[in-house]
Amino acid sequence: NKVKMRTSIIVLFFIIVAAFCKYAYLLSDVMLFDKFAVFVRVFIYIGLFCAWAVSINKRILHSQVRKTLVTVAIIMIFWLTVREFKWRLVIDLTALRYLWYTYYIPIMLIPLIALFISMYLGKPEDYRLPRWTAFLSLFTCILIALVLTNDIHRLVFIFPKNSPVWTEYECRYGIGFYIIFTWASVCGILSFIIMLTKCRIPQSKKILYLPFIPVSIAILYVVLNCMHEQFITSIFNDIAVFDCLVFTAFFESCIQCGLIQSNTGYPELFHASVCCSVQIADKDYNICFAAENADPISKEKMELAAKEPIIIENGKRLHNMPIPGGYAIWTEDISALLKLRETLEDRKEELKERNEWLQYEYEREKEHQIVEEQNRLYDLLQSKTQRQLDKIEQLTQQYKKTDALEDKQRILSHIVVLGSFIKRRKDFILSIDSTPTIPEKKLSSALGESFRALKKMNINGGYFVNTEKEFIDGQLLTLAYDFFEDVIESVLDIAKYVNVSVCVINSVLRINIMVDCNCATDYLRSKYPQVNIFVEDDGTELVMPLEGGAK
Repeated sequence: NKVKMRTSIIVLFFIIVAAFCKYAYLLSDVMLFDKFAVFVRVFIYIGLFCAWAVSINKRILHSQVRKTLVTVAIIMIFWLTVREFKWRLVIDLTALRYLWYTYYIPIMLIPLIALFISMYLGKPEDYRLPRWTAFLSLFTCILIALVLTNDIHRLVFIFPKNSPVWTEYECRYGIGFYIIFTWASVCGILSFIIMLTKCRIPQSKKILYLPFIPVSIAILYVVLNCMHEQFITSIFNDIAVFDCLVFTAFFESCIQCGLIQSNTGYPELFHASVCCSVQIADKDYNICFAAENADPISKEKMELAAKEPIIIENGKRLHNMPIPGGYAIWTEDISALLKLRETLEDRKEELKERNEWLQYEYEREKEHQIVEEQNRLYDLLQSKTQRQLDKIEQLTQQYKKTDALEDKQRILSHIVVLGSFIKRRKDFILSIDSTPTIPEKKLSSALGESFRALKKMNINGGYFVNTEKEFIDGQLLTLAYDFFEDVIESVLDIAKYVNVSVCVINSVLRINIMVDCNCATDYLRSKYPQVNIFVEDDGTELVMPLEGGAK
């Protein structure tokens, strides 16, 4: 693309300027111009490698690969610094020779680091190299020490025996040099092969040959330099600059081919993106990159989406996420979700209306049930106390027709006795309707109220209740109270004394009533078949087990 082309042209321009400065230094006789040319050349090369290191730090995503590539750039800057000391600042021949030996430190380290970089590719951020790679580093350090101590053993460079000064121009290569050359070549070639095998998505087969070019040039240069070819030694005699440029070209070609993953190539990526609508904008919301199917979005909407996602036309949701240098903006098609939400809203309204209708029906049904329950209880109360109510109606009519005070008092007392029964009988009905068992003392309370009413008619007596249970079947207690009421009503006008006991005899719950007069035994036997009636001269005793019930 245009950015890559412009960058390549700029780098090539500076390299040409640096080469021009070199030959200007060699050919110029102008005072100080040669010094200026040297300064410019050094400044250009170190500046290029520093810029490349900064670029690597921004482009490479994998932290370990990024650190190792930056280390390579630092080593190359160190190499150029050693070169300047060798050619410009040092004049001692021995020191110059050791600076020359120092060249082989980066020559050995950079291929090894390239091998490590290839092993990092495709691994997670926290990946660490295997322990056996320490032997590779150890062997490289041994080879570096072999070069630096060449004056002792002369296994790397062999100098003439009669030469008073040992220089790089009069040496021959020993076995150590070929070991070093082989080791550096093996590391470099292995790193390239591993990168090829780990290549995830080759960008294009047409450009995969790019890394071969700097590798081939480097191998050819080393071979020709070892053969002391005049063409190499006269024109490309600056081995430090040449190797640094070749190494940089190799790593950069690997990055451009995709062998080393980077975060570049955004224009092609966005242009090829048809399944998303991502756009990259700068701080002023000027679009820098946009996917093929990205819709134009106004600046105002982008600013609103920076606070929270917003819904725009065509059922899309606009997102805005800050990134370094600008914003990542994309749309999400939620038309199906919006349609589903609309359907759910309609269904919600429908269910709400239905719920309101069901609630109305429930309230009506509840009211109907309440009315039916009230009617049922009313009918039940009416059926159980109708005879007493009719009797009260008759007594009321008699009361209106009677003028004698004593008769009125007797009628009112009779009404009180019947009213007490009706009150207590209704209490029994309501209690049994809610629970089948009721407290024993409910019967005691009912009998106590009835006896208080009987005293108004000059009927004395007492009662005793002991069922041996705190709670008992309500039907049994109701039966006992009904039986008591029927007996009282049959003797109400003639009795003076009544005694009642409800207790367990021979494991059977019984009610025993004793009155001091005769009673309507035929009616009681017809309603309570289980009753036993004993008539004596001084009264009547009625005994009935509280089981079965009345007819």
